Amino acid sequence: MKFKILIFLFPIFTLFGQVKVDSIYSAIAGKPDTVKILMLSDVCWKNRYNDAKSASEIGGKALEIAFNIGSKKFQAKVLNILGIVYRGQNLIDKSMTLFLGALDCARQCKDSTEIAYAENNIGGAYQIKGYNTLAIEHILNGIKIFERMNLKLGIAFCAMNLGNLYEQQKVYNKALEYYEKALQLRKEEGNLSGIANSLFSVARIYLLMGSYNEALQRLLDVEKSAQKLEEHNLLANVYDNISKIYVARNDLQNALKYELKSFEVNKSLQNLVTEINNYTTLGLIYTKMGKFAEAEKSLNQALFEAMKGKNNGQILSCYLAYSKYYDMKNDPAHSLAYYKRYTEKRDSTIVLENINAIQEMESVFKIGQTIRENAELQKNIGIYAAEKKYAIITLLLLVIIIASVLVLYFNKKKANVKLNELNATKDLLFSIIAHDLKNPFNSILGATQIIIDEFETLPKSEILSLVELIKQSGEQTYKLLENLLYWSLAQTGSLKYKPQSTPLSGLVKETFDLLQASAVSKNISLNSKVSDEIIALCDKEMMRAVLRNLVSNGIKYSNNGGKVDVIAKKTDSIIEISVEDNGIGMPPDRKHNIIRIRKNNSTPGTSGESGTGLGLLLCKEFIEMHKGEFKIESEVGIGSKFIFTIPSLN
Repeated sequence: MKFKILIFLFPIFTLFGQVKVDSIYSAIAGKPDTVKILMLSDVCWKNRYNDAKSASEIGGKALEIAFNIGSKKFQAKVLNILGIVYRGQNLIDKSMTLFLGALDCARQCKDSTEIAYAENNIGGAYQIKGYNTLAIEHILNGIKIFERMNLKLGIAFCAMNLGNLYEQQKVYNKALEYYEKALQLRKEEGNLSGIANSLFSVARIYLLMGSYNEALQRLLDVEKSAQKLEEHNLLANVYDNISKIYVARNDLQNALKYELKSFEVNKSLQNLVTEINNYTTLGLIYTKMGKFAEAEKSLNQALFEAMKGKNNGQILSCYLAYSKYYDMKNDPAHSLAYYKRYTEKRDSTIVLENINAIQEMESVFKIGQTIRENAELQKNIGIYAAEKKYAIITLLLLVIIIASVLVLYFNKKKANVKLNELNATKDLLFSIIAHDLKNPFNSILGATQIIIDEFETLPKSEILSLVELIKQSGEQTYKLLENLLYWSLAQTGSLKYKPQSTPLSGLVKETFDLLQASAVSKNISLNSKVSDEIIALCDKEMMRAVLRNLVSNGIKYSNNGGKVDVIAKKTDSIIEISVEDNGIGMPPDRKHNIIRIRKNNSTPGTSGESGTGLGLLLCKEFIEMHKGEFKIESEVGIGSKFIFTIPSLN
């Protein structure tokens, strides 16, 4: 899917906020393109609600630079942010196109973070359009990725969207549960803006549950935070909900006062989504006050904007508001007519949601095509009578049953193949272990027997040599057993991947300290070229095992007076680590077979050190658990490089 055409979706606004935009362009002049994108994206995000037009222009410029340098990662990031800007302007179809573009770019560059944000954003767009089944599916896709990466702010965004879905369904206890989960996560991260928004959502649930005093107190607290943080969009929402409390208490003057305050803020922000809500609420307040002309004018404007934005949820709200308006005017015929429109629109949305769900089951990679098909279906929605709804449900069940049977069949077939591979691997592995455990134990038993038999006559120097032999054999056996334990845990799924923020230079220093004695015995220098600023997102124990095996391997195959270097460099969200030696190297055929389980897969070291090759196999397993790549470069007589990648914290 090509998204370069999207650049032309962004109009260049020359009147609104021009001074601010010009100053930003001046600030980024002369900086590298990646820095420009980051700076522009940050400004776009911060102004997504307070100055949507400027945010659109600035984000469009960031996207243009991202396309020019061909960075899918930055394209995904900017598209996600711009989608949120347009969603705030009630341009839901345009925002959906941007989110789908972000998902496509993020998948191409395998950026899990932006994939998760795109999934969550797509879910939020479906939620606004009233397609709750699809919304839940995409939000859950996002939250699974965030939980796997332990990104709390991402999980919080998903939790907020799920809370909104439950709020729409009037399942207020579940909505409150998800909002409070988001609040807790944002408190843990110290995200002040996020905390204020989560507190607002919690207050809104108390309002909907009828706990007006609790809701009002919380809203007044959020008002202070919003003013302090200059979160104008949030401030408008606070005023709108305070107005609703006064409506419930029949204090219409205060209700009108706060709703007009909300409307003024939204008007200045040009936030159409919340403006529509203002028009609807003002219409009902004016109706209760008997000001029917003002009420009808507000409701007409609300419906016009909702229709223009194709916002099903808000169109439904408008129809319901019209029904209440005519009921208060003692016009039952018009009241019933609008209520009928409300129910028909609601039922049509349910039918369309079922159709979309079936289409998405066919292929998640055809979402863009699905949207085009849905647009055509929406024009002809009248042909779907009640009996069609049941036919669709039956078809959906049939597809689920067929899919389940196929999944079970292929899983069983795949499991049988895997089982045969594991059995073959197990047999070969045990033969290797039996052979390689025998040698060190023979050395230990032979040396101890000589000491016992000839203890009185042996010179101290020979006893010391035998003790050193016992120590070396013991260390060799311990390394083999340790690697074997890790490898068996990995194969059985018992070893859990637990990534956390880890300064890489510290792990390298630990490894050097542990292996210093072995290096000194062969006069080999250990050199770290890892910056203290490189922070990895990795499982510490796994990474210790990888570095220990690779550095130990470098020492083993280096000549006396050689060196082992550990080098790390960061690119985007990936860290590339290289463990290099200037030792004996290896021929091409051995390089290709070294990380496979084979008999006699280990070459003796330069001082006769032995091994099984299991350590390198373990390294490859652990790197793959980090979603990284593992490769080997080597030349005979020149040395070897073991290169692997792991995620960066950023």
